[in-house]
Amino acid sequence: MKLGELYDLAKQAYPALTKRMFTQFYNQALQEISEQVRLSVVEEDYTDDSYGKIAVSEVVRIENITTEESSYVWKVVNDAIVFYDENEDLIIPDSTSIRYWERVVDKMNMPEIYTHTSDGTISSASSETGGALLMSEEADVDKYLVLLEPLISSTVTDELKGPDELAGVGDIIMIPTGEASIYVCDPTNLNVYTSASDWGANDHIDYYLLSNTWEEQTDGFADEVGLCAMYMATSLLTEFTNESPDTAKFSAQRAQQYLSRLRKKYNTSLSWTKFNQVAF
Repeated sequence: MKLGELYDLAKQAYPALTKRMFTQFYNQALQEISEQVRLSVVEEDYTDDSYGKIAVSEVVRIENITTEESSYVWKVVNDAIVFYDENEDLIIPDSTSIRYWERVVDKMNMPEIYTHTSDGTISSASSETGGALLMSEEADVDKYLVLLEPLISSTVTDELKGPDELAGVGDIIMIPTGEASIYVCDPTNLNVYTSASDWGANDHIDYYLLSNTWEEQTDGFADEVGLCAMYMATSLLTEFTNESPDTAKFSAQRAQQYLSRLRKKYNTSLSWTKFNQVAF
């Protein structure tokens, strides 16, 4: 289920719940579930020592490690996997296969804010170098943007009201590749749009990518995982809201019911063959 759908369900029990608060508690709940339920299994092959970069904080359990030599042994030293040969000397295997149960960390996030300027520059305020994500107008960028501030016309049609608003906060706009023109899209059919002429009085636009809006995000797991995380998250919210403790108690009970189902579904995936004696 999408994060927006789960938020709508949670908000029925907690009307004061904000998107940012729900995102934080949902991530916390999803991590806790992944520590008890085998939700995500990663299997990678290595031909060098890059396995040492596996974040141990994101590993619940190492399930299997194989190398080209069965005599090699492995250990976790200083939060990194290392190998030893039969003489107990450090060794880097020529081929290594590692399968581990992954801890799901910070799967959901509030969408990143970008700025598109009239000269075609696109920057990300949250990038490590403070706006290093740069593209020209000719670059193939995501065409559908969700405005975080209104798009204002440079033409004053009414001296009392000032410039017209070409598009409002939350509107979806499109800037075709290689053009300075801006178009406002029909939210029910993005292929239908009307021209908002040029940049008007705006030297920049702050926006989200439509493909990465908070409401459209999904954790990639089955619906019952999302519902379990939602109930677990809401059970933790009582101390931050004015809701009745009974609401949290109900959420906690439902979370445990879903957690039990998930353990049965994901933690019992192995099967065994039973051998029966037969008469000759």
